[in-house]
Amino acid sequence: MKHIIIKQLDKRGAKTNFFLKKHKLSKAGFYGTIAGQRKDRKTINALKEEGLFDCLIEEFGDFFKEFEILETER
Repeated sequence: MKHIIIKQLDKRGAKTNFFLKKHKLSKAGFYGTIAGQRKDRKTINALKEEGLFDCLIEEFGDFFKEFEILETER
């Protein structure tokens, strides 16, 4: 089963490796974050920049809510 973020990247025609290189992310941080196992700040910021953070909230709900709140306070 593919994660929602991977599906969205596929829809946009972007490969995961391109996304990782563009934002200078580690594979462990990226995949751990989209799997809901870690909260890598750099990955979360890259997802927000690309408009994919909502997909993360949709998939994992409350696990990443604190980052959504931080964004709205700015």
